[in-house]
Amino acid sequence: MARVVRITAECAGEENWKIVLDAVLEGNKIKRQMCFGFVSSQEDGSTTRWPIMLRPQAPNGSTWVIDYGTNHEDSPQRTNLVDKDITLGNYFTVYDGTDEVTVRISQVTEL
Repeated sequence: MARVVRITAECAGEENWKIVLDAVLEGNKIKRQMCFGFVSSQEDGSTTRWPIMLRPQAPNGSTWVIDYGTNHEDSPQRTNLVDKDITLGNYFTVYDGTDEVTVRISQVTEL
């Protein structure tokens, strides 16, 4: 049975940012549809939030990206999030074309 959740995932490296994304899960996998959320980063005591969309990049849905929209230098970024089980403590990666960042799922909340 499908359920709607809010996924919070934090950068596992030195960077200080997190992803918050609302998604429909079937079992523990994200249903293959677009999802919306934001990336939140802390710098110099202030918080910046960028709206994001998780969407397929390839027509067959084999490659998924996190898209920050227009005028963002690191958009879109490939991710393997849709291939992973959405459970606490699981890791996935985000790749911007230069660097790959490991991200850990820190919270899954039923909506």
